Amino acid sequence: MGFNRKALDEAELADVDELNRWYSDYGNHFRDQFIEGLKLVVTNSDIMTPSTAIAYLHGQELMNKFGDWYTANLDSIRHKKTGCRVTPFTQTLSRPCPDCCKATL
Repeated sequence: MGFNRKALDEAELADVDELNRWYSDYGNHFRDQFIEGLKLVVTNSDIMTPSTAIAYLHGQELMNKFGDWYTANLDSIRHKKTGCRVTPFTQTLSRPCPDCCKATL
């Protein structure tokens, strides 16, 4: 659980308001789903009892919800961040960027 603890320590340093300014509701989802889910996983992973197992699974469910939200919004998040959908992967393709800069991908 050392990696989860370290991940939680780092995640709690995030500025939720700044994430929300950068992309609508990003910070709220990060705080309410990812961080809260990871807290439940970390605090309920040492000794498994019926109640800690339920809390642990709820934590995983919250993190999965964040992952689903993030995946569903990933193109928009990348586009917002860079102003373009050009990524290192898409740069290897040879077609124009359809939505923004018209760069050749």
